[in-house]
Amino acid sequence: MADHPAGTVVILEDLHWADDATVDFARFLARRIANHPIMLVVSARAEKTENRQMIRRAFGDIPTATLDRITLTPLSEDAVARLCRERARDPRRVYRASGGNAFYVTELLRNHGDELPSSIRDAVLARVDRIGPDARVVLEVASVIPRRAEIKHVEAVLPAGADIDRGVEECLETGLLVTDGSNLSFQHEIAREAVASSLSNLRQRVLHKTLYERLAEEGDVGLSRLLHHAKGAGNINAVAELAPRAAEAAAAVGSRREATAFYILAVESLGTASDPGLLEAAAAACYLSGAHAHAAGFQARALKHFSRSDDPIRYGDGMRKLSRYRWIQSDFAGAFDAIDEAINVLGAHRGPELAQAYSSLSQVLMTGFRFEEVAAPALKAIELAREFDRSDIIAHAVNNLGMSKTHTNPEEARKLLNESIEIGNTLDDPDHTARAMGNWMHLEYHRCEFKNALRRAEIAAEFSFEQELDMYYRYALGMNALAKLHLGRWDEVVELASRGFDPDDRLPRSYYFNGAIAMFFLQIRTGAGVDPDVEEYLALFDHDASEDQRIGPYAIAMAERAWLENNGQKPAIERLLKVDSRKTSGAGTGAVRVWLQRFGEALPDRDISDYPDPHRLELQGDRAGAARAWADRNAPFEQALTLTFGGPKDQVEALKIFEDLGATRAIERLREMNGELAQPRRGRPSAAGPYGLTGRQLEVLRWLADGLSNSQIGETLFISPKTVDHHVSAILAKLEVASRGEAAAKARKLGLI
Repeated sequence: MADHPAGTVVILEDLHWADDATVDFARFLARRIANHPIMLVVSARAEKTENRQMIRRAFGDIPTATLDRITLTPLSEDAVARLCRERARDPRRVYRASGGNAFYVTELLRNHGDELPSSIRDAVLARVDRIGPDARVVLEVASVIPRRAEIKHVEAVLPAGADIDRGVEECLETGLLVTDGSNLSFQHEIAREAVASSLSNLRQRVLHKTLYERLAEEGDVGLSRLLHHAKGAGNINAVAELAPRAAEAAAAVGSRREATAFYILAVESLGTASDPGLLEAAAAACYLSGAHAHAAGFQARALKHFSRSDDPIRYGDGMRKLSRYRWIQSDFAGAFDAIDEAINVLGAHRGPELAQAYSSLSQVLMTGFRFEEVAAPALKAIELAREFDRSDIIAHAVNNLGMSKTHTNPEEARKLLNESIEIGNTLDDPDHTARAMGNWMHLEYHRCEFKNALRRAEIAAEFSFEQELDMYYRYALGMNALAKLHLGRWDEVVELASRGFDPDDRLPRSYYFNGAIAMFFLQIRTGAGVDPDVEEYLALFDHDASEDQRIGPYAIAMAERAWLENNGQKPAIERLLKVDSRKTSGAGTGAVRVWLQRFGEALPDRDISDYPDPHRLELQGDRAGAARAWADRNAPFEQALTLTFGGPKDQVEALKIFEDLGATRAIERLREMNGELAQPRRGRPSAAGPYGLTGRQLEVLRWLADGLSNSQIGETLFISPKTVDHHVSAILAKLEVASRGEAAAKARKLGLI
């Protein structure tokens, strides 16, 4: 092999499993390759003393000039955070569980949900199977103690005859545990979970019971630790007593997910004995963390304790809270019913509760895009809030008032939203701040100011992620994708949209809308094929009771699809007419009318002076001006789409823009409209690459050609298999082939890989 002209690489993996003969061979080879084009690469674990001795025996006398030792260090917290951003996973949680172990991180990100991946569990338990009985019992006790296990408590729980010194030493020697002298802990939290999950239910309960009784007697640990063991021991009375206190403590330090979990545990433990104060506190915590079904349910239970006549203020305020929790679950009729009831009850009691009710009414009107009705209740709320020195209510009301001025006075709207953010920050109330940030990014989007929308969405995403406000975070991720879609940064849209649209049962469905609609637009424009999950999800908003901020964009998306596919225009027009008949300042009102005009529908007169310039100009017949307005906003697809409905010269310009974007379906549609247009260019000079393939798509194509599956490609590029699937669909469409094999063959023929 030394004669190979290009050199030779010899790889020996897992040397720690090798027998003596193999170790001697490695030593022999390492000493004799210094003057030959041979590289010897050896991997070995050095956690156990015997392994370190083996490595020293093999390579201890190798000249340092020919030897390079590389210690595999854990991934840094920043590195884990970068990988987690690709999957919209909590980096702190992943890092805490994995300790930066690359294998654990990869497996955690590959698997969805909170369940421990079987690959990690099997790897950990395979190591456990090789230790002795004393070490195993130490490991078992340590596994039911979160984070750090005090050696004195571990020793107290061990059965008679167990040798703790021997057991601890072996656990440390194998690297399963580490110590600071007084405490034992697993190197990786995920390994602790794997060991704990292997214990029988009875074994776990016995260990937890013993530890709870010992710790409760000594009284030297925190609430969450006591609660952990009480729950594990099945001690319902102790859980009911400890959970509310632990929830309050977690909420006080801003740990929202932990507080929510404790509150739910408290209510479930107490059952019908839960008092209204606990139920309302639990509802508020669930609302902030995104567990909205629990929020509405807990609040409704709390209201049963209040009488409209005996305690009207608390009853009315409780109905006001229920209104918000119903709205967040898309129960709009129920939200209006609850807030009307609240104002009726509180109307005779001038106070901060009435101010909050008026502000809540202005909010549900604002979210329904009944902008002209928002000012009256919002101003009443502000007046009362100032009277009672309630800046938190002012923050809520000016937020609603500001958003209602999106079209009539956008500068005043921005000023009011900024005021809401500043008050929220001063009060350290992240809900007010995040809601105002979310409204601001939507204001910019509705004004077609996409650069501003992207900036506000990035700010909102960063803030809501830090504050563990999952619902706002998903929404902001989706707006990031939408803004980049309009700005022509299509190679960045799929990953952002996939992270924004990743529905589960925990968050309300409306908060995935931005990501889903961004994905839908991208797929119909590129001809990649619409994801059935996206299509099914968006169809949930296609009904008369849907809010304008959902049905408006959906109607626009379906109109564009009907035009691109030259099919389904009649139902698309009917849907647009229904939205237009609402006569609100709803999302995309201008675009709705533009599409109706493009489809040749006669439009009733309406004041369009406050529409965004591109929409207003096209509706006034100035298509060239509208195209320039889109260009000024760095919105290439909208610019080209506007030009498409112009003359031949406009369509030629539109074709060039579509080609640079890789808008395959739009190109085909334009050619159908005008067969005399030039064929689409290949190998365009833009950054997108040949055949309209983005940089990311070229990466996927290379791995696809190597025969990797979607899961394997996703693991390599640290993106989800669903995202890979979207890329593959786009690649097949752009290369005009029907299979992965054909794509690989054509790519090789064209020199793309």
